Amino acid sequence: MIRLIDQRIHFFPIRTRMPFRYGIATMRNLPIAFVFLKFQFGDGIAETRWGMASDLLPPRWFKKDPDQSPDSEIQEMKSVLLHAIEAAQELETETPFAFWDQLHRLQLEWAEQKGIPPLLANFGTTFVERALLDAFARFHQKPLCKLISHKKLTLELGTLHPELYGLSPVDLLPKTPLPRIQARHTVGFGDPLEERDIAADNRVADPLPQSLEAAIEHYGLTQFKVKINGRLDDDLARLRALAKIFERLCPQGYALSLDGNEQFSDWPQFAAFWAQARASPELHPLLENVLFIEQPLSRSAALSSSEIGQLPDGNETPPVIIDESDDGPETFRRALACGYRGVSHKNCKGVFKGIANRCLIEHRNQTSDTHLMMSGEDLCNIGPVAVLQDLTLQSLLGNASVERNGHHYFYGLSPFPTAVQSLLAERHPELFQSAIDGSACLQIHCGEIPTAHLHHLPFGTGFTPEELSEALGLETLT
Repeated sequence: MIRLIDQRIHFFPIRTRMPFRYGIATMRNLPIAFVFLKFQFGDGIAETRWGMASDLLPPRWFKKDPDQSPDSEIQEMKSVLLHAIEAAQELETETPFAFWDQLHRLQLEWAEQKGIPPLLANFGTTFVERALLDAFARFHQKPLCKLISHKKLTLELGTLHPELYGLSPVDLLPKTPLPRIQARHTVGFGDPLEERDIAADNRVADPLPQSLEAAIEHYGLTQFKVKINGRLDDDLARLRALAKIFERLCPQGYALSLDGNEQFSDWPQFAAFWAQARASPELHPLLENVLFIEQPLSRSAALSSSEIGQLPDGNETPPVIIDESDDGPETFRRALACGYRGVSHKNCKGVFKGIANRCLIEHRNQTSDTHLMMSGEDLCNIGPVAVLQDLTLQSLLGNASVERNGHHYFYGLSPFPTAVQSLLAERHPELFQSAIDGSACLQIHCGEIPTAHLHHLPFGTGFTPEELSEALGLETLT
């Protein structure tokens, strides 16, 4: 029996170290939510555990409505979180998956009545989902990978993808989580590419790299995520500049993904962009290194074409995947029927859904002549909780290349109290080390982030919710 019996929710205002421009938004000031939920896993007090989840509340991603103010959108994100927690207090189930499944349905029913899109509604659900999995792992004193291999989560794959009835994640997920992942560095629209591009009055006042050029050298990067905006001349000029930088600073080779950020109205428009890019000889080396193309079409048009990936000359683009369109368990299957060849995973879209999508990919790759893929993506998540839980899931799912950008747009854990930074540097020295001024910063060496140690911990965190709450200066969890 699983019940939610107590809660603590806190919102902290934080600020990026430099603007992050993506799609129609520029991220500068925004809140981060910390959610602590206490669950009961039986009939006694001894069978209760706190679990935690955290995420930024980024405007202009879940809805991308230019007529809605960022402040209004942030308030809406808070409302879906608070409703999911309220709805969860009414549930009593036997398994974690059943708890999530019932909450997911309740949240969607409420959201439909309120006119809230499913992608945003699920954001609230997955806060509860992640905190539940964290608490459940602490109760059983097992890491998430062991809970899956021992079938403790009772994840019913067939509920999400009917063709997987009778199969378990144990049958389809990698047998061993990845010990490290390759950081795929985001190049935002407004990011300076070279040191000479940074005006004196725009230079950040911290020791981390600011330009792409400096980031490559500092972190040893060889994989990148490049955003494009559908304005042909601007995109091609930017790609030419990037090609020169990658060729100069990555002599051993590089790879990249292109993120369309829903900036193309239909597939013919994107196909024309790709044809123009291919017509530029100096872009051939860069385009040959494109791993995949992420969500080029607006979500209103993304699933209305059956020609995704096809070019008029009979050739194909690199694999095209959905990201923002992935707003429910059935959406990925619809996308595959349109010609998409993959889907992204972000914890903010759901853990159980991400696991099921990965299992569907593996099942189809094993049983048919397909080459489907899952990418690891990042909505600028940062420590002290979100990035640890995300790295845990990404490596468990076998996503070897994962977009990372939180460490670039925020100066480590400097937005949080010193006690939080000390806690992370002490409990996660493989991932966080203190800079000269004491700020704990994410460590990336030779473009890689170590993840092996996360799979010996409950959902990737080497500290308890009680310890983090105290370090944040919040009320004591009892």
